[in-house]
Amino acid sequence: MKRHYPWLDLVRFIAAFAVVAAHYRADFFVDYSELPKHQQNIFTTAFYLVTRLGDESVLIFFVLSGYLVGGRSLEKILSNKVDITRYAIDRVVRIITPLLASVLLVVLIDLIIGKPIPYIDLLGSLFSVQGIFTSFHYNYPVWSLAYEVWFYVFMGAVMVITRGVKRWSILFAFVLLAIILLIFTKEFEAKYLFVWLIGAFAYFIPASAKPSIFKNVFWLLMLMAAVALSQLTAPTKAVSLGISFLNDSVTTILLAVIASLFIRQLIQSQPTNKLAIQIDKTGSKLADFSYSLYLTHAPVISLLSYLGVTKSEAISTGSMGVFAFTIAIALLIAYLVYLSSEKHTSFIKGKIRNWVLKESLK
Repeated sequence: MKRHYPWLDLVRFIAAFAVVAAHYRADFFVDYSELPKHQQNIFTTAFYLVTRLGDESVLIFFVLSGYLVGGRSLEKILSNKVDITRYAIDRVVRIITPLLASVLLVVLIDLIIGKPIPYIDLLGSLFSVQGIFTSFHYNYPVWSLAYEVWFYVFMGAVMVITRGVKRWSILFAFVLLAIILLIFTKEFEAKYLFVWLIGAFAYFIPASAKPSIFKNVFWLLMLMAAVALSQLTAPTKAVSLGISFLNDSVTTILLAVIASLFIRQLIQSQPTNKLAIQIDKTGSKLADFSYSLYLTHAPVISLLSYLGVTKSEAISTGSMGVFAFTIAIALLIAYLVYLSSEKHTSFIKGKIRNWVLKESLK
């Protein structure tokens, strides 16, 4: 039975929603500097700051993935319970099922708006080589999906090397591991592999003897400070701290460490009262389609632009209403995609496992 970690589903949905908000604000509002001078105040500043946390939210995804997938995998290695076939099926089905649906959505939207269909890039995404051999500009959020898949392949190779019984499989895993490391040094940003591994190692941090709301608040404040520091060292920073060693890579790793500690602390706080239990349950329901939301929200921007939604040049009731409407459409379409694909992931996994098991017994 799948273990439930309290609050993590809510964190996952908030991170996905933050990415959507960042992209939709960037596409449907002008830059802050282009707003009328009288609107450049504390309220609009707060709105623009909150809706520019896309990169930090993706990093939270990587930490969560490292904790839940990497940490559990390392635990299985240490307890000699590695099942590489099950691991491969679970990871492939989890990634591919919603991804196929999102690819079909891209094709449908491109047909509607009369845009050339990027077949090569779509095919590249299905094999997770976007950013290596193909482009991801047709659906820019999938850049991180390639990282995610190669994280999984990395851990799969480690599992084979540590628990493999056939020499050829161990040799193949070493070759695969070398290729992965080459990819992360030549094509990808290696810091994100460290981020994922930080999440994985956080899985083994001993549980706190006495979880408390004060510890949660402390690590939340630390996380907020790390996010602020990340913003101040981002490529799009508006203010320079003037500290030479404090660059984007350093603050990324720092944010990953603090996020991992925050997550490890948070899951120890079991919801006890009715309100907390309901919030946790709602977070789980929202998180059910967070992956679909992440995969589909960018293509929906193209559809909305085709239907006449343009960039707002000022903050007003009307422009904020349009902004809320566009996000509501993104949520609706993502949920429909979820119903057609992601919702059935567990069922598909079970069917494939049973088929593989029957074939192995023949």
